[in-house]
Amino acid sequence: MSSRASFGRREGTALVVLRGQVRYPEARALRRFVDEVVLPAGCDTVFIDVSSVDAIDSTGMGLLARIGRATVEKHGRRAILVGPGRDVAPCLRAAAFDSLFHLVDAFPYEPQVEVHEVPLVPEPGPPLARVMLDAHQTLAELAERNRAAFADVISVLDEEVKRDERH
Repeated sequence: MSSRASFGRREGTALVVLRGQVRYPEARALRRFVDEVVLPAGCDTVFIDVSSVDAIDSTGMGLLARIGRATVEKHGRRAILVGPGRDVAPCLRAAAFDSLFHLVDAFPYEPQVEVHEVPLVPEPGPPLARVMLDAHQTLAELAERNRAAFADVISVLDEEVKRDERH
C-alpha cells in the first residue's frame, strides 16, 4: 500500500494523518505536502497520527522530523506523534524521535479537527536525491548516533546532488 495523507486544522491545532507505507518512492509528493500544506498552516499544536502506517523508511522519517523541527522552531513546543505501531515505534525511538516529538500510543484527547485527504500526486519538484539528502541531514541532526548512522548515506546522496547540479 502506498502512502496516503489527510490534513485538517482548527483553532491552532493541526492534525496530520498518514497511512500505508511512508517511503522514498513518494518522497517528492510527501515533501510537497509537508512544505505546502502542513508547515504553512501555522498551528502551534501539531498531532501526527501514524497509527495506520505499516512501514516507514529513513526518508519518510526525515520528512516527519522536518515537521517536528519546524514546530519546535516556530512555536517552542514539540509535535505529538500518535500511535506508532510495534513495527514503526522502534525505528522512531532508535532515531531519537522521542527527543523531537511527544510519542503517545493514543490521542490524549480527541482533537475536534475534521481532516480531508490530500492527494499525493507526484509532480515535478526537487530531484529525489535532494529530497532524500535533506531528509537524512535532518535525521542526522537529531542525535550523534544518527550522524554516525547516516554519514555514508549523506555522503553518497551529497555527491549525487552535486553531480545533478553540474548537469
